[in-house]
Amino acid sequence: MTLDQAGERTTASSVRFHHPFRLGRDGRELPPGTYVIHIHEDVYQGGGAPMFMAMSIDFVVETNGTTTTRIVKPSDLRTALERDATLPSASSDEF
Repeated sequence: MTLDQAGERTTASSVRFHHPFRLGRDGRELPPGTYVIHIHEDVYQGGGAPMFMAMSIDFVVETNGTTTTRIVKPSDLRTALERDATLPSASSDEF
């Protein structure tokens, strides 16, 4: 099936990390917390309903009163979230 590009859209959402993490090849470790993301998607029209494919993500980082945005690949964010989900949760009974 051939799909024709019809436009693009941006959606805002948030993600939560329970452990320190890194995104892609960026060596900087970020603390656990909830982060705002802006997903940039291309919209494709085919024979049926439109399809939306994430092309890039703006990852908003707030530290020490400063806000910066990092552009990340959707696959890098997905990998970081999957890695975070596989790490054991800290129990309040542990010291």
